[in-house]
Amino acid sequence: PISRGFMADSEGSGGRRALVVAGMHRSGTSATAGVMSVLGASLPRVLMPALPGNNDVGFFEPSRIVEIHDELLAAAGSTWHDPSPLPEAWFRSPAARAFGQRLRAAYVEEYGDARLTVLKDPRICRFLPLWREIMDSLNVTPLFVIPFRHPMEVAASLARRDGFPSRKSQVLWLQHVLLAEEATRGCGRGFIAYEELLSDPRTALARLGRDLAVD
Repeated sequence: PISRGFMADSEGSGGRRALVVAGMHRSGTSATAGVMSVLGASLPRVLMPALPGNNDVGFFEPSRIVEIHDELLAAAGSTWHDPSPLPEAWFRSPAARAFGQRLRAAYVEEYGDARLTVLKDPRICRFLPLWREIMDSLNVTPLFVIPFRHPMEVAASLARRDGFPSRKSQVLWLQHVLLAEEATRGCGRGFIAYEELLSDPRTALARLGRDLAVD
């Protein structure tokens, strides 16, 4: 009944919607996006390939959009693992507007006129206001999905994968979670715990569907 509900809702909606997965790296964002795609949400045309030993099943991320995100961070003097905040003034710069136009074009290219899409990249937490503007310009309603996981578990995962010290990973966790929470206030949004997604996915997804008004 859950899978049929997601599919039926996407087909019967009066407008286009995007399930925007905005969570910290290693917090179950890939699993969440993957499950929602199985339940009927459209994935991008070109996916980032799976990486054996890192994410064997896949990241479920739009490869082109992730590339632009990395270019955006570099232009702002940052990286995906930089715990420093992006300068607010940069988002009002001509460079930011140019990146917004590129991301808008990439979204159209990757998703076309799909009624219900899933857009996932942990980097998106750092520039959600930009993506809200993009969605508004496309007449797409964003529904924000915020996966979360205990920060010490995230830190342990990043230590194994990237060799990051625990303190750095905890600051990154705090940065991503707080930015995602603040930027999505007043929007349709739902939170999903990584451990519940693994142990009781039916309950977790049913709750998420109620929170997002996606049956």
